[in-house]
Amino acid sequence: MSNTAEWERSRAQERQERTRLFHSQENIIRIDMKLANEDVSMLAFTTEQITAPFLLPEMSTSSSRGPQRKSISLKDPKGSQLQLRPKQLLKQIVYIYVHLAKGDTEIFCPAAISKDGRSYNEQLFSAAVDVLRRIGEDGRVIQEFIELGAKGKVAASEGMDTEAALGDIPDEFLDPIQCTFMKDPVILPSSIITVDRPVIQRHLLSDNSDPFNRSHLTADMLYQQ
Repeated sequence: MSNTAEWERSRAQERQERTRLFHSQENIIRIDMKLANEDVSMLAFTTEQITAPFLLPEMSTSSSRGPQRKSISLKDPKGSQLQLRPKQLLKQIVYIYVHLAKGDTEIFCPAAISKDGRSYNEQLFSAAVDVLRRIGEDGRVIQEFIELGAKGKVAASEGMDTEAALGDIPDEFLDPIQCTFMKDPVILPSSIITVDRPVIQRHLLSDNSDPFNRSHLTADMLYQQ
């Protein structure tokens, strides 16, 4: 507490409870950050060896998502105590982007990145490049990341132009789960609802059921009109 006098006047039990809660939250953060560092590091290693599964239509949007914008400015006042290593984490995330871009023969990455409204913007890529240069990252990695950001900017502009040209899309052409334009519409055999194939296949990765009536559903059961 900033007010030392108030803190000293508070009851010993209250101080103990606040201290206990603080250390409990500190331990949770430490564990979460340790797991996050390990997961991102493993993903960076995996994408260096294998990219094809991450670039499938049902996976590309999720694979190309970065951290939320508000997370980028995180700093660890306690250094390594909380296992928050922002420089290392940024490098690993950039490696993932670069690895996926190298294996992206269908040019999925730029469009997928540009659609990530949760974390993508042009300034974020520029800020990441500045940090990479300050910490002495390999120039080739930085250049590849810059090129990917430029492609993402073009894809974002093209996406806005397409959206403006299409205008208000009739509901029958929108995926009912994501409310996005359906490029590969398929029908769910039980609920007889039309959805976009990549969207429903992404759902089926974690749940083999029709999201509208919970009946059993697998990818091979989908059919087109």
